[in-house]
Amino acid sequence: MQTIRTFPISNGSEISMYEVIDCKTGKRVGKPYATRVAASRRADKLDLEYGAIRYNVRRVEAKQGE
Repeated sequence: MQTIRTFPISNGSEISMYEVIDCKTGKRVGKPYATRVAASRRADKLDLEYGAIRYNVRRVEAKQGE
């Protein structure tokens, strides 16, 4: 799994990243996205291209300061 750098927000929380997952293979498709909306749009486009629901979005667990 790829390490993703995060930068603290003023309240000390982390920036969440989201990735599109192929449900049949379990592998990540493309790059991580900064917002869930962007990742969901990508998953929807891939689903339309495939012709059925195949892709999901999940949150990437990121560590502070890496």
